[in-house]
Amino acid sequence: MQGALKTKEEQRTVNRKTKVGNLLEEAKLKERSHPEEALVMAREALKIAEMNFYKQEKAEALTRIGRCLWITGKLNEAIEALNLSLETSKLLPKGGIEAEALNALGNVYLYMKTYDHAMDYYGKALEMSRSEELPELEAGILNNLGGLHKELHDLDTALGYYRDSLEKYEINRDNYGQAIPLFNSAEVYMEQKNWRESKENIDKVLEICKEKEAKVMYSYSLHLLGKMYKNQGSPEAALKEFYKSLNLAQETKDYHHQVVVYKDLYEIMLEKNNLKEAIGHVNNALEIAKSIDGEALISDLYASMAQVYEQMGEEFLAYKYYKAFYETTTKSEARRREEKLRSVSFQLQLEKSQKETKTYRHLVKELEKMTQELRYTYKQMEVVGKIGQNITATLDLEQIFDLLYENLNQLMEAMVLGIGLLDNNNQKIRYELFIEKGEKQPTFEVPVDSKNSWAVWCLENKRDVLINDVDLEYSNYLEGTSHTVGEPMQSVLFCPLMVEDQAIGVVTVQSLKKNVYSKHQLETLKTLSSYLAIAINNAQKSKALKKEIKTRKKAEEELKIVNSKLQKLSELDGLTNIPNRRCFDKNFEYVWNNAHRGGEKVSLLLLDVDFFKEYNDHYGHLDGDKVLQRIAKTIEGNLKRSTDLVARYGGDEFVVLLPNTDQEGALMVAKILQQRIRELKLSHGYSQVSPYITLSIGAATLQPIKGIQGKQLIDRADKALYESKEKGRNEISLYSREQ
Repeated sequence: MQGALKTKEEQRTVNRKTKVGNLLEEAKLKERSHPEEALVMAREALKIAEMNFYKQEKAEALTRIGRCLWITGKLNEAIEALNLSLETSKLLPKGGIEAEALNALGNVYLYMKTYDHAMDYYGKALEMSRSEELPELEAGILNNLGGLHKELHDLDTALGYYRDSLEKYEINRDNYGQAIPLFNSAEVYMEQKNWRESKENIDKVLEICKEKEAKVMYSYSLHLLGKMYKNQGSPEAALKEFYKSLNLAQETKDYHHQVVVYKDLYEIMLEKNNLKEAIGHVNNALEIAKSIDGEALISDLYASMAQVYEQMGEEFLAYKYYKAFYETTTKSEARRREEKLRSVSFQLQLEKSQKETKTYRHLVKELEKMTQELRYTYKQMEVVGKIGQNITATLDLEQIFDLLYENLNQLMEAMVLGIGLLDNNNQKIRYELFIEKGEKQPTFEVPVDSKNSWAVWCLENKRDVLINDVDLEYSNYLEGTSHTVGEPMQSVLFCPLMVEDQAIGVVTVQSLKKNVYSKHQLETLKTLSSYLAIAINNAQKSKALKKEIKTRKKAEEELKIVNSKLQKLSELDGLTNIPNRRCFDKNFEYVWNNAHRGGEKVSLLLLDVDFFKEYNDHYGHLDGDKVLQRIAKTIEGNLKRSTDLVARYGGDEFVVLLPNTDQEGALMVAKILQQRIRELKLSHGYSQVSPYITLSIGAATLQPIKGIQGKQLIDRADKALYESKEKGRNEISLYSREQ
């Protein structure tokens, strides 16, 4: 009987261990795509392991919990779980789990941008994976080290680690594992503009993913291929890959990647000036980002939405989204700093509880110093936030500069403050805003090919500069020093002004004294540079927008004058009292030439009254004339812009001229006119398509360029009208090349 009971108990133990193993395996599979679900599974596995004193399973569960918390951004909780895993795994005979926990801690500190800690943990994990002969884990750690060096912009070292990782995966015959360093190498090659190597690596990854049916990685690789085509100036090829990537991301429910792809689709549509589709893509991305609570993604998308509305001339909506961008960025920055402060404070408490050896005491002092510095930085955030709010609330560049200078000395010594903006046309950095010892300096310029300019180095590398002794440190950046304006400075800070990953200029703070600036002050200037870049970009775009609006208004006024003169010449149709064919011809020539100069599109609608001959035959010409008058009056009354023109083209045909209008706008006007004629309900008992008078419409759009005549637009509209009649009438047709 005892033997039977023992057998049952052993079976229950096996079942419990199997359940824990299954939970951990499923959590591992889901941690990237559904980290919250994976976290629940790992915690359930931990509960069972602790109740039954399963040490190995407990250590594995804690490592998985730590990874899930890292992925979801709960950094202090992740550090706590991973350190508990380290304590537990040290009691185990094999060090595989300990190495995984060390690797995961490296990931956490890399996310926090605490690079020295990340390097330390990765190094320990690599050493242990080699001593325990764990080639798969070793390959993964080598790949992570490559990622660390890539983030530090040490691209050649990053490629070296990726090659080592790939070699380990190849030795281990792990085909899918090889895809990871190949993919990362492709990213680096693309950053170096080495298109051939990048394409070769992407093709290899796609081949592996196809063989292994790895849809998530396949989607990422298609997206990377699209980015490469985009960077090479092939937007159509890029679109093709982006849409394929998006379809796979939707199939695998990879919401974060869907947002990334939608953002790239938006950028291409913006470049193509297809603003309607651009808004559609960014709206889709915003909806998904909100559903997954992607704070950083939401902030970025608000900026994109503002940009497209600004390009459309919707100033109110642009301002609304710029404001939303500013508010979410401010909250996100505060939360990120607070999270980092809590994580460092937690690490301090954790280390204090350990044995007080000389090494640990030294570490505690370092952590205390970091905590104190972070608290100091956190206190400064209120001042920084107020400065940011003030400078982003104005569109006057001089006022932005004055506000920044007035407040900056609260945060650091700023004997010199300068803002240099990139002038792409002249290939120079232009300093219109430069103040030294309280006095504004004359405008000066620096060529972008200068080898002795901090500003040029900062702009080209998109990286900040911190110098506390120019004579000793200049050679780290420059071939030599050059004096531009004012007295020679000894301590220097430079930060790039970034908008949508593009450097639009630099901001610099300088002092005559040596050893003035700390990393805290550099971080403060970097934060301010984000606000400053937004403010300057807004001001520049607002200035350009006002100029464009002024130009358009002037053009509209000129068109009004022309229309008025034409009407005064009595070029009106005697029956319908709207412009006649002669008036249309003159106006069309003027609009065509004006559009050619301004690079604008022109649209044309040709409208024909369906079965009008039958109407005249049965109702008489007098009633037919009344119908034409009603139609002319209705069309004229539904053209909203003073620059739009309707004319009687001949017989029962009308023509509508729409300056500065694309295909979508023309189609919208055509639909409105067709609907308004239907709503008149003019009886027509002899029509084959309706009991009432209806219109067939042909629409065409062209942008006047050299070699294209206005007659081609009229011919295209006529062909489109013919197509509407061929379809059975009461139709709208838009000219296409196939016609």
